[in-house]
Amino acid sequence: MALVTCTECGREISDQAVSCPGCGAAPNAAKREAPKPKRSSRAAAIIIGGIVVVVAVVGIEIATAPNNAADPETSQSICSQSAQAAHYIAAESANNPGGVVAVTGDLVAKDSYPALGDKLLAHIGAAVAADLKVGKTPAEISADVRSSCKQ
Repeated sequence: MALVTCTECGREISDQAVSCPGCGAAPNAAKREAPKPKRSSRAAAIIIGGIVVVVAVVGIEIATAPNNAADPETSQSICSQSAQAAHYIAAESANNPGGVVAVTGDLVAKDSYPALGDKLLAHIGAAVAADLKVGKTPAEISADVRSSCKQ
């Protein structure tokens, strides 16, 4: 049995009470504190998996791009654009993780990041969707992409 605060009169009452003994307010009017969500190991695995996918795809794209594998400026540009794209997709989809597909599709259709290509944008979108589901912010997502490029 826990004590909760009645939102009508402010008295502490039992969470099992049918009504507040002070004012008669219904029990659903009592303010109940919600337990804090715990991050699960599955959420951590999803985050790590998303980062690994982005790093792998960026690495493959850089390594297989003609005449670009040895060019540090091109590699840095691709990394920077990957982080920008991840941030944009996350920011536009933050309140609607299902919107990631639409936002990513718009970027592909508009050829917003030509150096990245359609496949890399699709992989970035998938990683962003996984990160949004576990509560990461757009800034955290783009920072993860930037840090993975430095490795």
